[in-house]
Amino acid sequence: RRCTKTPSRAVFMPLSLPDLGLIWLTANVLTFVVFGWDKIAAQSGWSRVPETNLLMLTLIGGLGAMSASSLFRHKTRKHPFRQYAVGLAALHLVACAVGFILLA
Repeated sequence: RRCTKTPSRAVFMPLSLPDLGLIWLTANVLTFVVFGWDKIAAQSGWSRVPETNLLMLTLIGGLGAMSASSLFRHKTRKHPFRQYAVGLAALHLVACAVGFILLA
C-alpha cells in the first residue's frame, strides 16, 4: 500500500531584525559567561574550556569575548590565542554589519 499523504514542506520564514538582535545578544552573553567561567576554572584548578571552544564562541559572540577577556584579564597574554580571537571578533562584527545592512 502506498502512502498518498503529501510530504510536509519546510517553509523558510526570515527572522526579523529584533529576533536577530536577541540571538546576537544571547550569543554575546553566553560567550561572556563562558569566558568568565574559564577564568574561574583557571584560578581554581578545575577543568578548563578548550581554547578551540573559546575561539568558536568568539566567532558567534565576538563582543562578549573581547569584553570578558578585557574585564577578567583572561587570555590576554597568550599571543596566538589573542590574535585569533581579535580576528574572529572582527569577522563577527563585519558579518553583523553586513547582515544589518542587508536587512535594513
